[in-house]
Amino acid sequence: MTIRCLIENPARAGNGCGRWVMAEDSKKAEPEPSAAPLQWDASDPMRSLARLYAATLEKARQQIDWYRKKAGPKRFGSQACRFTAIVLLGLAALIPLLKAAGLGQPQPAVVVPGQPAAPPQGTNYTDIPFELGYAFAAVAAGMIAFDKYFGLSTGWIRYIQTQLALQSAVDELQYDWVALLAKVQGRLRRPKRLRP
Repeated sequence: MTIRCLIENPARAGNGCGRWVMAEDSKKAEPEPSAAPLQWDASDPMRSLARLYAATLEKARQQIDWYRKKAGPKRFGSQACRFTAIVLLGLAALIPLLKAAGLGQPQPAVVVPGQPAAPPQGTNYTDIPFELGYAFAAVAAGMIAFDKYFGLSTGWIRYIQTQLALQSAVDELQYDWVALLAKVQGRLRRPKRLRP
């Protein structure tokens, strides 16, 4: 994010900045058409400061909302990838345990002494291929790699960190503003000391 100074009147360029604009990148340095320019009134500095304070708070709240909205899809993608990977890794670990317990093995043919071996009755649905565990583990690794490559988890964390940093800056600005007002009002309304 960059902060740029836009000069409203080029003839006044030597007198300072017309206004400060926060932009996502250098291409978006122009103000929104509906944004009214902030004017400094030297005859009433407190009112000018109050307008600047309100505009700063509004812009910060817009940025916080933007980060909150943009974090949603990354959060969903990250959680979906991680949950799928965990389930698949669990299944990959479970298949060898089922094989070791004897589940998933083909049922032996029924042998009765004195009679020819009869094929098993019914269809055996418990035959689990041992190699399926490897496939589950590979797909789980692919899901984690997908998350890393497209930056779902890291992007989600970055958005949350930026949102919290902006909120912390807004809180600090509000406390500083209250302190400034208390200081200014203390100077204006200082009681006269009585002499003994």
